[in-house]
Formats: sequence, C-alpha cells, structure tokens
Amino acid sequence: MSVALVVPCFNEASRWNSTYWKEMLASVPAQFLFVDDGSRDATRERILDTITGMTGGYLHLPSNRGKAEAVRVGMLELLADHSFAHVGFLDAAGGYCPNDVNRVMTCLE
Repeated sequence: MSVALVVPCFNEASRWNSTYWKEMLASVPAQFLFVDDGSRDATRERILDTITGMTGGYLHLPSNRGKAEAVRVGMLELLADHSFAHVGFLDAAGGYCPNDVNRVMTCLE
C-alpha cells in the first residue's frame, strides 16, 4: 500500500521533537511531506535536520496561509504524483505514536 502524509508546520522550532519524528519516519511505511507554512523561526532547519537520510520531503510556503491551506497545498503536491493510494495528514505537535498511525494504515488495507 502506498500512503502519503502531510505534516503542516508553522513556527514549530521551540516545540520540535526530532527524536519523535525520526522514530515516526523509521516506523511508519508512508511518504511524509513536511509543509512549512511560512515559519519565521528555525522550523526549516529543525525539519531538514530531522529528515536528512530519511524518507521525508520538505515544502516551503513563502508566507503563512494557515494550517488548512498548508494541508491542501501538501495534499495537492502528493496527489500530483499519482502513486499514492491514500493521502492524509498529521499534526506537527506529535500527538500520535507510530503504532497508532500504523494501526490506522492497517485499517485502510
């Protein structure tokens, strides 16, 4: 199954948990796209440091357009690829453990 997940991010640098996201990227068989919604802090650097060597992508929006727009733009980017059976999103705050995400993906199968 091919699943892609958008992670909208805005000014996440002070809350960013790279250990959490590295575990998520390593444990969940999905393509992640982190969409930086015009952050004015070190969010970009935190994301890029986290995804280096991992299966995650990064998309930068030049100005803050809101969470829904960041999700929409990210989903359109992923859907343009035409290779994903399912596309969804996760919040950047880290409210889901990898096992929960994997259980949802199993339900999709």
